[in-house]
Amino acid sequence: MKILHLNDNDIIGRRFNGYDLSIALQNLNIDSKMLVLNKESNGNISESIVPKNEMLSNKWARAILQNLQYELMLDGLVNPMTKYIFHNKLFQEADIIHLHLLHNNLIGLFMLEEICKVKKVVWTIHDPWMITGQCIHPLECEKWMHGCLNCKVKNHINMSNVHRKAADFFKIKKEIYGKSNFKCIVASNFMMNYLKRSPLIDNEKQIFKIPFGLDLEKFQDSSKKRIRKKYNINNHQFVIGFRADNNILKGLEYIIKALEKVDFKIVCFVIGNQNIQIKNKFCEIINLGWIDSEKEIISFYNSIDLFIMPSLAESFGLMAVESMATQTPVLIFENTVLEEITNSPYVGISVKYKNYNEIYEKLKYYSLKKDELIFRGTLSREEAKKRFDFDNYVLEHVKIYKKIMLETD
Repeated sequence: MKILHLNDNDIIGRRFNGYDLSIALQNLNIDSKMLVLNKESNGNISESIVPKNEMLSNKWARAILQNLQYELMLDGLVNPMTKYIFHNKLFQEADIIHLHLLHNNLIGLFMLEEICKVKKVVWTIHDPWMITGQCIHPLECEKWMHGCLNCKVKNHINMSNVHRKAADFFKIKKEIYGKSNFKCIVASNFMMNYLKRSPLIDNEKQIFKIPFGLDLEKFQDSSKKRIRKKYNINNHQFVIGFRADNNILKGLEYIIKALEKVDFKIVCFVIGNQNIQIKNKFCEIINLGWIDSEKEIISFYNSIDLFIMPSLAESFGLMAVESMATQTPVLIFENTVLEEITNSPYVGISVKYKNYNEIYEKLKYYSLKKDELIFRGTLSREEAKKRFDFDNYVLEHVKIYKKIMLETD
């Protein structure tokens, strides 16, 4: 059995894009490889889609092509790089093609039907783009249930000209999906419900749920307060952590508004690509910058009392699972997938959607109730062990691959 994963990157997002999964599958003597646009690894798990001697092997050339596709409103529909996939030996020899993020300029949807004609295909749906006219996350909009007619979205993250082509792109998706034989994998009931409610997905499409997994043993750091010690923060101080990202969907503005109200002492460890400044004498901000090292991210979670993750939209939320695995509870917004992932309000802590006042109130409450945070942290670790173990994640994929192999065309 030979599995080939198609994605834009190999190392970025490796825990859920097929790279770590391929390593684990090879350890089980299952041949699993990747074809990617941007190969950043040094090993032979992945291979670049575009041969090195071709012009499009250059990232700048691909960026120019992508901008042209956006201007012509062809992004996501046609892509000349698809031809390299069909000519690749790994593709030709594969029994199963496992698709991942198609909208990152990987293949044109017009080629999805052609791939499905020659190969057995399974597609991990990483976000709702599959069922919208173009948005990656529709948020509170439900026009995707009715064809994305009269779309008013402008300047959507990672998508251009959305409002001009959403309804047309929706119709094209419906036609292509109807002609393409593929199975879907989602990581949550939240995403499962999107697909089941979508008029783009007929009832005959098989949808499997496999939550993403972590190597939970790694997320047990003996140096529980190492970062605190480095910055002279004692164990009695109330410390929260969060991600500072320029992606508006991560909800940073609601954290900042809550912290501006704080009238009790609080320390904030901040990771990400933005340096945060809060004009509040009660609030101490320590910007740690972007963290690439797994060891450092584990130390980060272990050094805080509470992880704040008020995302407006996620498809899964792996950072929440990472935090839970280190026995650090997570605060999230209601009506997002993070309610399901953190099992809020029983394990995780939830507040009303976009309500920074409630974030402030929860911070104030838990600054005085650290014993309850410790208890919720213990529950969080148990929840992660029960639902998000990487070995189970791998074995569930093996079951699906074997099931697909047994099916006749």
